Amino acid sequence: MPRIKHISISTPCHEDWQQMTANQQGKFCQSCCKTVVDFSEMTNAEVIAYLASHKNTCGRIPALKLAAINHQLEIDNRKRFTWKGLIAAASLSMLFPVINAKAKPAHKTEQAPVVPAKANIINRVADSVTYITIKGVIRAKEDGQPLPGASIKVKYRGKYIEGITNVNGLFSLRVPAKAKRVLVSFVGYQSQDITLKPGEEEKAMEIMLQMNSYMLGGFGMH
Repeated sequence: MPRIKHISISTPCHEDWQQMTANQQGKFCQSCCKTVVDFSEMTNAEVIAYLASHKNTCGRIPALKLAAINHQLEIDNRKRFTWKGLIAAASLSMLFPVINAKAKPAHKTEQAPVVPAKANIINRVADSVTYITIKGVIRAKEDGQPLPGASIKVKYRGKYIEGITNVNGLFSLRVPAKAKRVLVSFVGYQSQDITLKPGEEEKAMEIMLQMNSYMLGGFGMH
């Protein structure tokens, strides 16, 4: 069974759920001739297990549930990564004493004085872009709860500077002072395009996102 890192509905379906024909797994969509699985009453673990064993699934899921599932997947993947790091560190700590025991005594060396490179000074002078730090919190408009993992993007000279909120919905992002707009988004919520105003870095922003009630469409996983 493949390990899922993130679940999304990249292109939501706009068909009317109420007009579909009910069946055992959810409802049958006449438009695409496909069963739309109803994940509303499933637990997070049941949704993950189902999607891991079924490809090309089309379904209906509450936006808040999808956000909660992705938050759970993010935490699980972090734990898995941490354990891998600990195992690797333990293996190295067992390996190095053996290597050191067999190593020959190193010859005495002398280090020459280090001369600072002039190129570093030139680079610092050439970089004339002034930066500011924007910070704040992103919450759900319905209940005021913080949204961990929400995306913050600032476009500058054709490139994006990106960041995400922490478990408390807080963010801090260093961006060019001349940047004008910031795009805030979160799975299952309506995105916001915010204009950055002069002096924005001096105060914490509070951004409230409106939740989409239900999402219909094909699930994408990676």
